[in-house]
Amino acid sequence: MQHFNLDENGVRILDPSLAAPNSPKGRIIDVYFKQKKIWCDYDESDDCRHVKYALSLPIVQEILKKKGWKQ
Repeated sequence: MQHFNLDENGVRILDPSLAAPNSPKGRIIDVYFKQKKIWCDYDESDDCRHVKYALSLPIVQEILKKKGWKQ
């Protein structure tokens, strides 16, 4: 996976494992940082591989820490 378009509201992740004929490089997944919660729009979950990937990124951890979140 690869992240881009990161800001205080969320991160976009390119997931190559979700490649399809109309999107051969994979699918773009939005992960949002909402009200003390992190949310994957694709999986409609706060506990999926996209959320785990986002939480593994030091820059995401820094953003969440500045927002007062505790992991």
